[in-house]
Amino acid sequence: MVLKRPNWIDKARQEAQFLAQNQLLIPNVAFSTENYFKIVEKTGLTFLVFSAQTDKLVYVSLSYEQIWGKSAANLYKHSNSWIFQIHSEDYHRASQTILTKWRSNYEFEEEFRIVRPDNSFCPVRVKVFPVYDLAMCVTYHFALVENRSSYHQLEQEYQVNLDRFAYFFHQSSTALAITSKIGQFRHVNDAFCKLLGYSKSELQRLAWADIGNAEYHRDCSNFS
Repeated sequence: MVLKRPNWIDKARQEAQFLAQNQLLIPNVAFSTENYFKIVEKTGLTFLVFSAQTDKLVYVSLSYEQIWGKSAANLYKHSNSWIFQIHSEDYHRASQTILTKWRSNYEFEEEFRIVRPDNSFCPVRVKVFPVYDLAMCVTYHFALVENRSSYHQLEQEYQVNLDRFAYFFHQSSTALAITSKIGQFRHVNDAFCKLLGYSKSELQRLAWADIGNAEYHRDCSNFS
């Protein structure tokens, strides 16, 4: 299943660039753009903003606490702690990408699972990009975090329903077939094959028009 990706990334990048170039992001000082972040966070996004010079955290959304299960105050003290909670199965891949591309000021995207203190998981998608000042020097790194829990749940439910449908489709005593828009057979069950006298492999090379053509049947009497 392909889920539509939200279109907030490009807009957030443009906003971040504007803020940095106008010197509105100031380390260790309350953001003059706090209202902007509050509005954006209502969309469910989580922002982490780091100084490019020190790698210290200068801003984090309160929604961070819901995803990581730890306080934002703790992250301000330990700026790298958000990486250490990556699931062990995802850690090597994700941490290598983060460390190498972050240091090189590359824009990148990663998906991984966060392990909370209560051992529950939270799948996330993280988009990181550098923000430049007017002199084209990197001043900040923005990490935009999307909580994928709802998507993950939908994907699981979709797979369960798909497996359930496949079971009933193939076990049904009713002749069933799935075709393309032009009538090409894609999937058929045993009852359908028995009804028409074809094997599954034969039917998947035919279309409804072929089945209804008597001349076709005569020509293909030895079809294999």
